[in-house]
Amino acid sequence: MSHLVGLSNVLVDALYQVSDEVITSFGMSKGEASDDPARVAFARKFAEESPVPPVLVPGGSVGNVMANAALVGLETVACGAAGNDSAGCLYRQEMVRAGVKDRVVSRDGVTGTVFSFVTPDAQRTMVFDLGCAQDYHIAHVPVEEIERAGVFHTSVYELQGGMRASALHAMRVARNVGVRVGLDLANSKMVASECDFYQDLVKECVDVVFGNEDEALSFAGESDVKHAARKMAGLCALAVVTVGSLGTLVASKNAVLHVPAARTSLRDTTGAGDAQRAGFYYGLLMTGQLHTAALCGGYVAARVCEVMGPRLPHRISDLDLIVDCRHHC
Repeated sequence: MSHLVGLSNVLVDALYQVSDEVITSFGMSKGEASDDPARVAFARKFAEESPVPPVLVPGGSVGNVMANAALVGLETVACGAAGNDSAGCLYRQEMVRAGVKDRVVSRDGVTGTVFSFVTPDAQRTMVFDLGCAQDYHIAHVPVEEIERAGVFHTSVYELQGGMRASALHAMRVARNVGVRVGLDLANSKMVASECDFYQDLVKECVDVVFGNEDEALSFAGESDVKHAARKMAGLCALAVVTVGSLGTLVASKNAVLHVPAARTSLRDTTGAGDAQRAGFYYGLLMTGQLHTAALCGGYVAARVCEVMGPRLPHRISDLDLIVDCRHHC
């Protein structure tokens, strides 16, 4: 089955190109992500005073995965909660335009926003204002969609606050009927703050765990990324760890596979990890081959890094070539 279902915080990304000094003025480090109320207020003030309007694109880690997966040919379904406002309308319209089936529920309140500040070195620093994104309850979980899926995917972001019960319920629905569960570690600080919880959850409910190098090290409590990947794979079937320009590590209980990164003309790294997950799922669901899945993941990530924002600008069929090559080599 090639059906992919994702549960996401529904967020719209407001992308600003800024200097390093702007990040310093926020009291943040480049590459950091924060939902601290003081920083949210600072980001909103910056947005109000900015002479240049932001690029507005639908966001949210899992939403990005769903959109990019649809744009490379997978059947995908997006779940979550959006406000009854223009941002929520934009989110839903763009997901449908990408080819994603819309199972987003409408709630009273403001749709969540991610203020993404992109510095000249293409690093992004993010401030989250979740709005009504976590006003999503167990009764909203589309059980029938999950039960017919090939993979259910979510992230650590959806396991925060009021959305945790719904995310856990969805993961267990999938697990109970033999649908594979993917979890993106997504934020190293969140992982470190509840490391035992996430390790237990991966062991109980997860088939594929994703992370970048920092997230993997935080999760595994290791100082070497290959050791971390092996430890992660000891808790579930697969661990997929992206290591920036060095590519991707794919660990199973028997081996650690390294696949180099695809070439790219770097413009913006926003959403590169989400794009990698989308491509990886494409290769995995279409071929079942880990090397092909990693190639596809790297390819989609490279294409997203060439544009502003976290999503492919149009559909691509190039992945068929990668898959065909793997079938015939």
